[in-house]
Amino acid sequence: PNLNVRFQGVLVETNVYGMRDGQFSVEKDAGVLRIALLGDSFAFGWGVEEKACFETVLERELNSRTQGSPQVELFNLGVPGYSTFQQVAHFEEVGLQFKPDAVLVFVVDNDFGLPFFLRSFGGEGALTAATSYEAEYNRAPSAERGEHRNNLLHRIDPNRALGKLAELGRFNGFTVYVTVNPNPKARQVLKNLWVLRERGDIKVLRLRKRLLKEIASRGLTGKDLVLPNDPHPSPVKHRLLGTLLADDLQRELGRAKLS
Repeated sequence: PNLNVRFQGVLVETNVYGMRDGQFSVEKDAGVLRIALLGDSFAFGWGVEEKACFETVLERELNSRTQGSPQVELFNLGVPGYSTFQQVAHFEEVGLQFKPDAVLVFVVDNDFGLPFFLRSFGGEGALTAATSYEAEYNRAPSAERGEHRNNLLHRIDPNRALGKLAELGRFNGFTVYVTVNPNPKARQVLKNLWVLRERGDIKVLRLRKRLLKEIASRGLTGKDLVLPNDPHPSPVKHRLLGTLLADDLQRELGRAKLS
């Protein structure tokens, strides 16, 4: 909470709730439609100014289109390094109190891997890096490894986390939207998200084809879409993502609340 630092070359400020966002109250004013954004460093806006993050672009685009009726508020719960199961836990602890009307989850392919930090294989409760955990796991007797690994993968499975989020939505009156980082792995990630086929109450926003069309029409290159020394999205790609997501959410939410 209340950070004011330089991180990855840009100013990063967080509000009292630890979000990279402005200050706003827990209570929602009349005529406000709230959308919570869950994600990792992509949603957080790693290496770009807050005003250039796709969350900010999306909020600005939706408000431009609704002309304030309703007023759209997005709040950014993105945390660098968090996997889907951590994002959902963070939302339940921090974000649920803001009573969102919709929750948008930005999924990336590494959400299916081990988180950067997890409890050590020995079970003492201490946190360890994923690389150290793998070394501990490989040294353990084979009889101890199988069940432990299966239990771990079950707990951190993005499908299980999204299912839990959808249940929270069912009881708290918000709709869950999922979009996948529109890189070449997007199709495989969607296939791995079997929960999307089992639950009709989770809506999927597909960006890949339209993003490629925008890239081609604007004559952009791969270098235009990433930071100079980092594979995270550039301000240009953030702007494209925010605009494309606004197209989708205007249509989806408009059926009920943005008309």
